[in-house]
Amino acid sequence: MNDSEQTEQTRRVVRAIHAASASGDLEKERQLLSPELVIEEPPYLPYGGTYHGYEGFLRLAARAVEFVDFSSLVLESLTVEGNLAFAVVRVRLICGTEIVATEQWRVERGLAVYCRISWFDASPASKLSEKSPAGTAPGSHEGMKSSNGSLEANSL
Repeated sequence: MNDSEQTEQTRRVVRAIHAASASGDLEKERQLLSPELVIEEPPYLPYGGTYHGYEGFLRLAARAVEFVDFSSLVLESLTVEGNLAFAVVRVRLICGTEIVATEQWRVERGLAVYCRISWFDASPASKLSEKSPAGTAPGSHEGMKSSNGSLEANSL
């Protein structure tokens, strides 16, 4: 694969991950993630830390949906070169605050192997220390279903 083809593959994978995340399609996301995936979330978040593989992704998703309305996710910009991508996203928190985050991605053999997420402004994270209200608010577990309708993120 030449550099141009790798760049386009990386662009397609990262865009597809964002589209699947915004629609709550965990199965589609799973198909785009390498078994060796590493995701790094900022330590100032209640779900901050490093997550490994698809099981780690599910643990992260189960925690993050308590605080983030993924249905509001907008990919603002995407810069790609070869197997590396840098994304700027906007998303609303369950508490109503909108945040802007950056994501660094690495894609190998058509699958995401690494993602590091950072917030431009970490101050809204202090609002996340309190658990979000239960129910079916936007971004709650209600929207995180696999293609067969089961709530995969809760099965951990």
